[in-house]
Amino acid sequence: MSGFQNMKKQLGVVLRGIPIIILCLLLALLFAAKIILYTNTTYQSIAKVKLDDSKYGFSSTAMFEDFDVFSSEKYIETEAEILNSPLLVGMAVDSLDFDVAIYRAGSIKKTLLYDNSPITVTYHFEKPELYKKEYGLIIKDDSVTLKVGKEENVTTYESFLGKSFELEGGEITVFKRELVDKNIVRDGAYKVNFFDRESLIKDVKSRLDVKAVSKEIFVLRVVYTDESAVRAAKFTNRLCQVYVDDYIASKASAANTSVNFIKSQLEEVRQKLERAELELKLFKEQNDVVNTLQETETGLREISKLKIQLINLSINKQSVDQLEAYIAEGNFFDETSVSFGFGDLLMTELVKKMQILIGERKDLLALYTEDHEKVVAHDEKIAEIKNYIKEAIKSNKKEIATKIIEAEEALKIAEVQFKHFPQREKDLKILEREFRLQESSYNFLSEKLIEASIAASVKTAFHRVIQKAVVEKKAVKPNKTLITFVFGLLGLIIGIIIVYFRAAIVKKIIDKVDIEKTSLTPIVALVRRRKESMVNSEFITIAKGLLLKGFINKKENNVLTIVSAVEGEGKSFITRNLGAALVEMGYNVALVDLDMERPSLQTGVKKFSYLNAVDEKSQLEEGITLYSTLNKDNSFLNNVEHVLGKIAILKEKYDFVVIDGGSIKESISAIELMKESSVSLFVVRANYTYFKYATFPDILKEEYGVDNIQFLLNDISSSINYTGYFSNYNLSLKHLYYRLKHYYNAK
Repeated sequence: MSGFQNMKKQLGVVLRGIPIIILCLLLALLFAAKIILYTNTTYQSIAKVKLDDSKYGFSSTAMFEDFDVFSSEKYIETEAEILNSPLLVGMAVDSLDFDVAIYRAGSIKKTLLYDNSPITVTYHFEKPELYKKEYGLIIKDDSVTLKVGKEENVTTYESFLGKSFELEGGEITVFKRELVDKNIVRDGAYKVNFFDRESLIKDVKSRLDVKAVSKEIFVLRVVYTDESAVRAAKFTNRLCQVYVDDYIASKASAANTSVNFIKSQLEEVRQKLERAELELKLFKEQNDVVNTLQETETGLREISKLKIQLINLSINKQSVDQLEAYIAEGNFFDETSVSFGFGDLLMTELVKKMQILIGERKDLLALYTEDHEKVVAHDEKIAEIKNYIKEAIKSNKKEIATKIIEAEEALKIAEVQFKHFPQREKDLKILEREFRLQESSYNFLSEKLIEASIAASVKTAFHRVIQKAVVEKKAVKPNKTLITFVFGLLGLIIGIIIVYFRAAIVKKIIDKVDIEKTSLTPIVALVRRRKESMVNSEFITIAKGLLLKGFINKKENNVLTIVSAVEGEGKSFITRNLGAALVEMGYNVALVDLDMERPSLQTGVKKFSYLNAVDEKSQLEEGITLYSTLNKDNSFLNNVEHVLGKIAILKEKYDFVVIDGGSIKESISAIELMKESSVSLFVVRANYTYFKYATFPDILKEEYGVDNIQFLLNDISSSINYTGYFSNYNLSLKHLYYRLKHYYNAK
């Protein structure tokens, strides 16, 4: 067989197994539908937050730059960690009712109820272990049954809606909830989960994902998944709002700290200014001083500059001291910004990094002990940053102290130049210098107080929520399209595998090549599946072939016996149609039914029927019926001479005698008839007869001496031509319907 013919044959295996493939596909799709049905639905909400860019954002403009004087350039990764920190997540869940999760309990899965829950549950637990227990509710009318614990240790309580369940260490109350949808049934089974704050934060963080859209774009993408679309959208929006509010509150807190510090310094400078003003006034009144010398202006400016420098250094020193106290105290979660203002951006980022590490340490302590290697590693990182900050503080304090000493020495040098002036003018200049110095300090601090007050009072955040989360109607899990496609594809693949596996294990004869590989007996004819109107022409072709090959001829070799290995291979069909074809060709034909295994034999009467071709109109309708009287206890072999005698009469009277001899496997009776026949046709049905039955003709030849036996291949595909090879495949719907109808090889 050529490669092309073999490919067509393999394709035929698939076409014959279409019912199995369709069944596997339907089962796979049904299984996919069940998976989709019993998988908990998960919704996803997405929000986006635009971070302020101090270089190119709103805060970079002259109008707003003083409103956020304490802000530094934000790093996207740092802000993402802050937004995903337990601190902000805890602040968000504190204002939401996520601590109680109510599920509708089914036999296979449970479904989260939130805005569509027909009940609400309140609780008050004094013992933390109550949070870890399992709670089940059964509601019927107004009665409520509460089951606490697992199946092997369940405690049952009975109460009513609105009345509390008194537990050991707490209480639970179930209330009705009026819904817009009146079709929701309240009665049924429920599961309730209670979360303490730490476990709730952990549960929420497990389903929260905060990432930067890009390293170059100051936008954070906040994604939260939940079984309730309303819960997902509500939490996402709340977290973004908490982030913005915390940013404003932190900025205002830092500004308020600065305002309080400046106010205290301003009050001190004000008192000094009043004293200096009073002393200058008294000096002028006592010494009748009107003007000061011009040459002292330069020296006074230098002294004033040094005084201002000393004040600034003093302010920076106090800021460093505040930072040192902040580090020593160790409370890094009160604020997200540090209350100092000497402008060291690196120090600010280090403190934020330490805050994040401490938050992560708390998360690790929920999973590990303090001596675990991960906790110890975090402690080492925190200690390393803390030591670095302390060393930096020492370095800054030493540098500020050095600058103060240098400024004081420079101030002393500047003051010495006035010794050569007259004492009166010297004293006047000193008083004026002190007055101007205090006035300048007072004006400087007043300006800073105004700026800090504006920053503290203006609730402006340059972080913006540019995309709010919405209540999604389409779930992200389960992915119905993907699951259906994958299982459908698997169903097709499994169906094809089963078809080929079945074809390999259950070997059946498909075409003439299979017979030629199995048996040495030749094939005399092929019977293809044809339309009913074409059957007659098919058998006329077979009859002409038998005549041309000399297997049969009129009056001499005119007995044909048609047998098969088992029932159902089409012997009667071939007998009738082959006889009809010979009648159509003008011969007188007798059709004889000698299938000894048929139920009609049990009556004790065997029917011999044959057709008499008198004319074209009556050749298939008129006939003569002969009966053989056989006793119930007599077998065919005991009456073989009687039967052969009857056949001999028919042989002399008719041109051809076509005998339906029955199945070889069921009865050995037909072998005697085959020996007395001109030719014996052994019927094999395509896609029905097993390979092992194809060896029967060889056995009959060898053991019983039946030499006139020939194969007749029945019911082969219409895509195989009369030579026995594939010509084409008919893939029409009608052909598919025929294959489904005849899948189990019905006659």
